[in-house]
Amino acid sequence: PVKLARDETGHVYVLDLGSNCLYRFASTGEYIGQIGNKGAGPGEFSRPNDLIMSRTRIFVSEIDNYRIQMMDASGVYKKFIRKYLTQYSMTCDDDNHIYIAPLVYGAESRQVAVMNQEGEIIRAFGKPIVFPKDTTTLNHVYLELNTNDELFAIYRYLPIIRKYSKAGYLLAEYDLNNIAMTKIGQINLDRNRSTKAKLQRRYVLNVEATSIYKDRVFLLCQGKYPIILEYDGEGQQRAIYQINHAGQYVVGDFLVTENDAGNKVFYLLQVFPEARIDVYSERSISSKEAKDEKVVGSLLLGSLLSRSPWPARFCQYK
Repeated sequence: PVKLARDETGHVYVLDLGSNCLYRFASTGEYIGQIGNKGAGPGEFSRPNDLIMSRTRIFVSEIDNYRIQMMDASGVYKKFIRKYLTQYSMTCDDDNHIYIAPLVYGAESRQVAVMNQEGEIIRAFGKPIVFPKDTTTLNHVYLELNTNDELFAIYRYLPIIRKYSKAGYLLAEYDLNNIAMTKIGQINLDRNRSTKAKLQRRYVLNVEATSIYKDRVFLLCQGKYPIILEYDGEGQQRAIYQINHAGQYVVGDFLVTENDAGNKVFYLLQVFPEARIDVYSERSISSKEAKDEKVVGSLLLGSLLSRSPWPARFCQYK
């Protein structure tokens, strides 16, 4: 499993690159079914690697077929969009325009390109940061669009967030005031300048995954324990959420929503040691008093991905 998403009705979707399909679950955790299978035809996938959703459309990007497939909200195939750029990340707006972060090759490249539903590039913007060596890797960014129509380009290897308008104007650039992220960013800059071949391009990940909820940006950093940093639209850190999980716990993707009481709920796509989704409440994930973090739900994907006949569902813990 590589990507996680949730639609307007609360359905949870898991994109699985290895099985070449999209799994759908109800908000309560019951397995509904899968969308697609391996192939190159309409509604078929070959190494799908990215998943985004608008209110009316599902978009799945594929590596081998070099396209983005567009489906309606129920998963019915509509059309495919041929990719003209090698992308690193993508997001979309409610007009179903797709914002992609293409690979940057030099000062003349642009950080963001916007495609319409016909696959045409309608605008491109954002000047990359130029580095002494390997400008491409250090300009890898995640893209997130908030409810205020502000587009955030979040650097993967550096403690930097850029904020753009949808029209492409640079509104602000924030240096994230986080000690650990600043230290890792400096390590990556030093390695970029290094003349030692063994250090070149051996960068340390600063941000593993990103999510957005309303006007807040969330960054997942994978250390000894997964840590989620919450930032407001002005680049100010508002909260840190740490999960004290026994043993190694690797998260591939996550998303944020809220429950009826208005508390944040975190869906974490665990990729090691098991393939599953753990659901944490805001209080349990951030409480320093609790000795053990309380999992409020777990959507077990292991049995499904191993083709077990048992349906995966949320398991409630007391």
